[in-house]
Amino acid sequence: MSNSEPSSQKLVQVVEAGFSGATLTYILIIVFLLFISALMSASESAFFSLSPADNEDLKKNNDKRSKLVQDLLSKPKELLATMLITINFVNVGVVILSTFILDDLYPETPGSELKRFLLEVVGITLLILLTGEVVPKIFASKNALLVVHWVARPLDLLSKTPPISW
Repeated sequence: MSNSEPSSQKLVQVVEAGFSGATLTYILIIVFLLFISALMSASESAFFSLSPADNEDLKKNNDKRSKLVQDLLSKPKELLATMLITINFVNVGVVILSTFILDDLYPETPGSELKRFLLEVVGITLLILLTGEVVPKIFASKNALLVVHWVARPLDLLSKTPPISW
């Protein structure tokens, strides 16, 4: 690749040549982290949008998950803190790993600063917002009981895990 080639051509050539093992690992970790972010955002929306009827259903059910959901709801500040701290850790991880990927796939060259900025800041922000915030919260607002039952155990575990539990 010569320096006179447009940077978009360089990116295409790197992608066609294949990802390095590290880059592929970073991509897989980012997918996992975005899943965790989506799960926590959905949890936030679901737990705090339960209707009084939903709360009654939880009280009537004698299964372990319903009791665990009630236990989590009995400490709303701790529950919210657990979710928000987890989301922040995860999103920072996504940003850091995304920077490593961009360094590998799209190395800095003179004149590429604006493109890198747009990819790093705008692109990654949109990715996190859509996959880790907006879509999960829309889903959770329509399926609150399903979501709270599904995430009760992971949230309980996270609420007992330092530094999230501090």
